[in-house]
Amino acid sequence: MINKTKKTLCFMLALIMLLSSAACSESTENAETDSAPVSDAVSADLQKRGMKFVGSTIIYSYLQAIGMICSHDRSCFLYKGN
Repeated sequence: MINKTKKTLCFMLALIMLLSSAACSESTENAETDSAPVSDAVSADLQKRGMKFVGSTIIYSYLQAIGMICSHDRSCFLYKGN
């Protein structure tokens, strides 16, 4: 069980790294979104591997927390361009 979990987590991190350029280059104009193509892909893969409670919104929030997705408006002082 532990080996399966480690393999799944390693795969998830590799997938996130591969898709990170797509996530970082996405338009951040619409801050109302709660998913992105990368979070949908990671969520679907983890669910296919038997993990539960890993929906697209949870993965999207995780990607925001680690800094891969910036969802601040252009007028926000936390926006990377300011």
